[in-house]
Amino acid sequence: MEAFYTPAEPSEDGPAAAPASEASESTSPVSLMTPNSTPAPEAPASPQLNHQDQTEVQREEEEEGAHVSLADRLSEAEEKIKVLHSSLNTAQTELLELRCKYNQEMANKATAICLDGLDTFSVRRSALARRRSLKDHFRNVVCHMVMVVFADHIPMD
Repeated sequence: MEAFYTPAEPSEDGPAAAPASEASESTSPVSLMTPNSTPAPEAPASPQLNHQDQTEVQREEEEEGAHVSLADRLSEAEEKIKVLHSSLNTAQTELLELRCKYNQEMANKATAICLDGLDTFSVRRSALARRRSLKDHFRNVVCHMVMVVFADHIPMD
């Protein structure tokens, strides 16, 4: 029982010379007990300690909720990334198909233009050949007519 009892009188050396164990006991709940009192096994802590405990519990719950919320947000973000990645792949595939189709159409148009150019060239070459042929024929006809007209006027020895 003496261990729980603190003397009200200062020691001979004064209050400053009191042992450290007595100083720590003066702030503990045990030092407030009388020699006949016993601590209650489930004695409620002070209201300040209860409030601190509740605050700590609330903070832990909020942190846990924040972690859960963060995990949910991360999961949602990952899903959105997957959807966006899928959309990007689809768009890239469609773009590639359109580019191939465009290149094919341009090749077809280039071929058509070349064939049209060849046809035009062929028509012009045929027209030029016909023109030369007609000129040669006209020259031969003119020469023949000149010979017929002037054949009577040329003396033949």
